[in-house]
Amino acid sequence: MTRPILSKYNRDPNYAAVRRVAGHQITPTSLAIIDTIDRYRFIPTSLLFRLIAGDRRNLYYHLQALYHKHHLINRLVLFDLRGFPEEFVYYLDSPHALELLAEHGVREADDLDFERLSHGGTEASEGHHLFVRHELMISRLRAMLELACSASGDEVILADFKQGPDLHSTVRTPGLGYKSEVIRGQRRKMLYETGQPESIPHRPDAFFTLQFPSRADNQQQSSFYYEADRKTTDTTRMIKKFRGHFHSIVKRKNHQARLQAPSIRAVLIETLDTDWAETLRQAAAHPAVSGPKASNLFWFTSSQYFTEQITAQQGGKPKQIPYYYQHPDVILSKLWFSPNDREGDRPRSILDP
Repeated sequence: MTRPILSKYNRDPNYAAVRRVAGHQITPTSLAIIDTIDRYRFIPTSLLFRLIAGDRRNLYYHLQALYHKHHLINRLVLFDLRGFPEEFVYYLDSPHALELLAEHGVREADDLDFERLSHGGTEASEGHHLFVRHELMISRLRAMLELACSASGDEVILADFKQGPDLHSTVRTPGLGYKSEVIRGQRRKMLYETGQPESIPHRPDAFFTLQFPSRADNQQQSSFYYEADRKTTDTTRMIKKFRGHFHSIVKRKNHQARLQAPSIRAVLIETLDTDWAETLRQAAAHPAVSGPKASNLFWFTSSQYFTEQITAQQGGKPKQIPYYYQHPDVILSKLWFSPNDREGDRPRSILDP
């Protein structure tokens, strides 16, 4: 008799197959999976396995049961450029999953956002997939920080991590307009301040704080904003985004009241490749961002530092994996450049005091 196989892409209506996970009970491992998915919002299977201790087969069994039997977690699949399916991405869409975390004392009910549940997970639109890929960049950053800090022996502690609408606001700035000027024989559109105030959205993708217990009192904390850029907009819009950051952080110091952060060490901008990172770095030096002198507030890097494929042994067999899976502490390396950095300058690290 052929053993029933659980459906791969849908919750299985085949009850004979679901019986394979019928005996599953909610355990601390189940709760750890739900809690991690909730904190990360969107997380791929392979990264989930790196964040939760346990045998891979046992973790996979829990995922199958939580999805097919309990309906506590949901998942979607993205496709690569060739049209081949990638690994599953997990998310929550069940309030009951959050209720379980509170009932079992994993999290306080007041700390759980019942209104913010992932939605539209089965949509196949390109826009939805771009959104999920954007969220996965944030998840990758968080995972690297958590894993690197955990391995540091308390030299570095991830004290806070926030993302989403709670970080969103607007900031009042002098308005910007365009004027046409001839520069070196070529007519160009130039940005200038009109003198009329305007409101600019300030919507960082994430905020986090690192603590350094062994440092001097005035150097024990560094806070950062983070932007995950997927090359979906032009430099003019990015200049406006940088301007919003500069005015919110430097001019208004909005982070002090909103986030109880005394200062922001830097705005970290991660984009997909080094060429575009350099383009954005130069754009951040535009006078419309911070005036005639470029600000060192903005630090740029490329995802390529994290996602370069390397060979590792898994289950006794060589497998291609992203570099950061094996070396999550790469996030602590010197790989960020500011607008004022010149050729030969050392790149920056988020560990720099």
